[in-house]
Amino acid sequence: MRFKAEIKDNTVMSIFIAIVFIIILLNILYPFTINIWLSLLLGLALSFFLLNHFYSTRVAKQLVVDFATQSIRHYKGQDGALYITVRQPGRMPLLNAEMRVIASDHLLFHNEYKTNKTFQTETRVKFSTSGNKDTLITLPYTANKRGVGKVVDIEIHVPQPFGFDTVKLVRLNRPNVEVMVYPDKMKAKRDDMRAKMMQGFIQVNQSLFDDPMQMVGVRDYFPDDNMKRIHWKASAKGDGLKSKLYENVTQMSWMILVNLRSQDHYSPPEYIEDIFEKLAYLTEEATKLGISYSIMTNMTTFDKSNYFKLHEASGPKHYKNTLEALARINSLTYTIPYPVFLKDVMQHEQLPTHVIACGQVNHESLIVLNQVSRKGSYVYHLDTEGIHRLSSSNGGVPNEA
Repeated sequence: MRFKAEIKDNTVMSIFIAIVFIIILLNILYPFTINIWLSLLLGLALSFFLLNHFYSTRVAKQLVVDFATQSIRHYKGQDGALYITVRQPGRMPLLNAEMRVIASDHLLFHNEYKTNKTFQTETRVKFSTSGNKDTLITLPYTANKRGVGKVVDIEIHVPQPFGFDTVKLVRLNRPNVEVMVYPDKMKAKRDDMRAKMMQGFIQVNQSLFDDPMQMVGVRDYFPDDNMKRIHWKASAKGDGLKSKLYENVTQMSWMILVNLRSQDHYSPPEYIEDIFEKLAYLTEEATKLGISYSIMTNMTTFDKSNYFKLHEASGPKHYKNTLEALARINSLTYTIPYPVFLKDVMQHEQLPTHVIACGQVNHESLIVLNQVSRKGSYVYHLDTEGIHRLSSSNGGVPNEA
């Protein structure tokens, strides 16, 4: 990252230099004797002015500021640090300079400088560096809230070596660093999410897939069984190790549909961050159980789908992509009405065994979700209380958050 000097005229120095030139001009036109000490003082003042001007125009010519890491990842509440390298290949030293770093409030600097700016955090640090020397600056912070934290601006204020003013160095390009803050994991109470067969699948006694959420009994332990499958309680009562026996299924997958709007206005509900934290927990559980899932929100995008989508997959790599997606979802951006979003999903997406609606669900949305249920998918609702089944017997009315 490169900088340039923002040179401002010093009114006092300008008046002083003007007086010097007037005295010199008068001495040329109307010769008179000037006190030697006054001459020396005027000469020094003029020299300082020229040296300060030379320093101000040259100090930022070769100055380079870099971040040691361009992409950092944290969970909410974790501590970290930005490492900034100041490199000055030129001969102009920076003595007792002050660096001001402004970042979005996804981060909270430990040595925060209080300002009136909203959604931002600022810190200031003193440093010095001489020519052909690198200086490392450490800025500790705490991951404050879910999202993508970015360094918004950097300024450097350098005192002039031959005066009482400072030189302000402003950046020429944007800082290339982001701190991704994953949501915390909040345990979500859930109803039994029994797997089912979709239309077109044939019931078989031997299946490649088990429903890890539906245990139907125990059996003898096999050497190739996973340790997580061992039923320790049953093993203690019987002779030898026993393994959990799960219900056989032919397919199981989740489609998670997140509503970023409130019922009465465009802004998100107050508990939207709780929804993200519960999703971080649920998707981690799905990853452990080998369940594939996709995530979609009614956040407007500019691609063909018109809404944000994380395609269906499973495994640890998909969970990492999920955490990044949950961090990047902006709850304050443009959104489309949830019922419109649900209808669009029904028309263009293949419905899985389980559909999980997240956030506020109004009557119009319930009508669409009941249509999804009639097409063969189990429909659940995730709110602040947890995840529970939407049944058609009560009109699909969810618990109010």
